[in-house]
Amino acid sequence: MIGSTHYVSTEEELLDWADALTNNTSLNCVLLDDITLTEDWTPVCIDGYAGTFDGRGHKISNLKIKAQGSNCGLFFGILENAVVKNLTVEVSCDGNHNYVGVVARTNKGTIENCHLIIQGNVSAEYE
Repeated sequence: MIGSTHYVSTEEELLDWADALTNNTSLNCVLLDDITLTEDWTPVCIDGYAGTFDGRGHKISNLKIKAQGSNCGLFFGILENAVVKNLTVEVSCDGNHNYVGVVARTNKGTIENCHLIIQGNVSAEYE
């Protein structure tokens, strides 16, 4: 990490960034390499990510979200004036969820040049 930016090239570094968001929801993240996840992803449980996540054209693959409940996504809650860009996500989100979003449940920021590859069954119910 340099300043308020995490430079990430491994799954462990991505998890460290996600953990650090509990204390600072505006931490930036820059991917330096493609990342293949080896464990099920626990969505980042924040209600207002306000940083910049720059994938730099890299891919996060094998993103498996197995949680049941009202939300499903990489940033779980709300992008609040955040920027997510230049990222490809390969996701499997099995289960039944009320709100499904690969990047976020609610976008109040900017998502640009992001690509999605869906594997498995994704379903949602609106209540």
